[in-house]
Amino acid sequence: MKNKKEIIPSHIKLTNVDIEIKQSLKVLGIQYDFDLSWNSHMLNITKKAQKMISGLKVIRGYLGQDDFLKVVTSQYFGAINYAMPVWYEVSSAKHKAKMDVLHYKALRVVVGDWQRLFPREMLDTLGRAKPAKFAQYSTASILIKSYTSGKPKRLAKMIRENEYKIRRTNTVRFYDASRKRIGYQAIENRIGKTALLLDDEWTKMNNKDSTRRF
Repeated sequence: MKNKKEIIPSHIKLTNVDIEIKQSLKVLGIQYDFDLSWNSHMLNITKKAQKMISGLKVIRGYLGQDDFLKVVTSQYFGAINYAMPVWYEVSSAKHKAKMDVLHYKALRVVVGDWQRLFPREMLDTLGRAKPAKFAQYSTASILIKSYTSGKPKRLAKMIRENEYKIRRTNTVRFYDASRKRIGYQAIENRIGKTALLLDDEWTKMNNKDSTRRF
């Protein structure tokens, strides 16, 4: 890895075997681009969301609003918000705006706003966390679960050490020395903002209800 841009070869030959160079790679449901732009992943999410919106419109008339909202939360939001702690915070502003669009598309189906007349503020009253808030909640949940369970050990150790330093200096000590974009993929570099939101009693909070306020 280096700053200088170079042409990526179309294939590499290793022991007389041609190895194809791919622009993206799917691992555990997440599409990684070679430049970590997340364009392929967002494209997959958009296609998946469009198919699911069509299906949701079909079943909307058979369920009451509360029951239908549960379906949207578990099936639709569960799909498009998958693994957000990995990619959302380091994605572009354009991708985050697109996630907001997909979020409100589903909520418009819930209330039957086919003409897109309702303002987003009205749709927010349905109580579904927007992508940015959902990402914060997911990260906070990982943070507290790691602290209380001690797993993974390395992360739990770093959180405990950092929590002690926060109480002394009120400064988050998670950082990436390289300052490269890829460095922010590490979970310890993504929970800095969340750690600042936690008070002195945060170590006692180990259930989802108390975590949800973050």
